[in-house]
Amino acid sequence: IYEQYNISVSEGKDNNLKNLHIIDATNKIVMPGLINVHAHIPMSIFRETTEGYKLYEWLEDKIWPVEDKLTEEDVYYASMLSYIEMISTGTTCVNDHYFISNAIRKAAEDSKVRTVLTRVLMDSDGENGFKQRVKEFENLYETRNKENELITYTVSPHSMYTCSDAALEKSAELSKKYNLPVHIHFLESIDEIEDIKNKTPEKEAFCTGNSSLTYRELFLLVKEKQKKWKTAAKKELYFIQKEQALDQLTEFLTCQGMGYVQVILPKDMEEDK
Repeated sequence: IYEQYNISVSEGKDNNLKNLHIIDATNKIVMPGLINVHAHIPMSIFRETTEGYKLYEWLEDKIWPVEDKLTEEDVYYASMLSYIEMISTGTTCVNDHYFISNAIRKAAEDSKVRTVLTRVLMDSDGENGFKQRVKEFENLYETRNKENELITYTVSPHSMYTCSDAALEKSAELSKKYNLPVHIHFLESIDEIEDIKNKTPEKEAFCTGNSSLTYRELFLLVKEKQKKWKTAAKKELYFIQKEQALDQLTEFLTCQGMGYVQVILPKDMEEDK
């Protein structure tokens, strides 16, 4: 790949280039690399080992106990396997959401795949565990190679069901401190929606029955309602927060892999949906 290169062509050949490796792209597509917007890079080694479980069963009974036994070496080689798979299928950038992140960073450096890296934060096992994870995240970020433009970072609370309000607030503080975006799991299953409602009734959001809208329809709805939401919604909402409502909704939807989404409105706007 040559940047800022002037091409001089005669008889169908570039006169300036010698001894190049030529790729025959006949019947192929030349396109920008694909972007994996949410991944747990080392988890390729768990594929097809724990199928058929609900989310909480899968996490608490199957995945987390195994992850507790992972070593840095395990994570490095599992990450290299995932990078090989991504490269072979055209993915050149990945947004990760995992831990033992120094090993993932080493794999990212060795594979030279553009990576958005993090150390996931959660406090479901107590305050001490959370403080250790924050310490690991800050060490990860502060020991980064500032010259390596292929690796960037996010602050990543795990989810609403594994993070207390205090953990989410600390995540927001870290995001502001380091000027980094936030990456979080959100509404992955019906069980999670109900769990969040039960744990945080004062922050409950309303999901409109069986209503489904396309991205464009939801975008227009939010645009129409935005001003009213700003003045009428007094509760903190999951991803609709005050004047950022429109931007946050469109950003959230951009990251979804579905053609349709449930409409999420402030509970006190239910009758005016």
